[in-house]
Amino acid sequence: MKNIIIAAIIALVVGAAIGYYVGYDIGYEKARGPIPQTDENDEVVGPEATEESVYEQIGPLSGYYIQEEEIAWDEATLCDNLIVTDGFEKLLGFYEYLIESGNTVDSKDSFGRLVVTLNLDNLTDTQKDLIKNSSADAPVDLTVRVKTPNGGGAPACYSFVEVLEVTAGD
Repeated sequence: MKNIIIAAIIALVVGAAIGYYVGYDIGYEKARGPIPQTDENDEVVGPEATEESVYEQIGPLSGYYIQEEEIAWDEATLCDNLIVTDGFEKLLGFYEYLIESGNTVDSKDSFGRLVVTLNLDNLTDTQKDLIKNSSADAPVDLTVRVKTPNGGGAPACYSFVEVLEVTAGD
């Protein structure tokens, strides 16, 4: 009888673990939707990437600049951010999933809008000015390359976004 109880407990634990991981994968896919991938011309193509691969996406984000203090590893730093007002739907869904899953690199503001940390270091002064001078009434359009998070422990002001192109919004 004791062996049957132990076997039943092991079966329950294994079943729960399998159910958790299968449910996680299904929930992840539903929450984020297929993530855009790009072809050799950086055109968004294809709906899927495997969990085993680290893949990049290229797509549009529109919004306006804010600078906010972020604290990571007990270090406070002023960071460059974009309040996102529009963008590629599947890319936005991916960020929603990351935030809901506890990833703190990007966030939402008090109005529920996505806030994406930007790295402006590799941009021209003209591109930086377009971003920094944007506002809710005069947004900026960005084409970004987003690398899927892989691991943890990001420093303050870390950005998953590489800005490829900057234009004044409509």
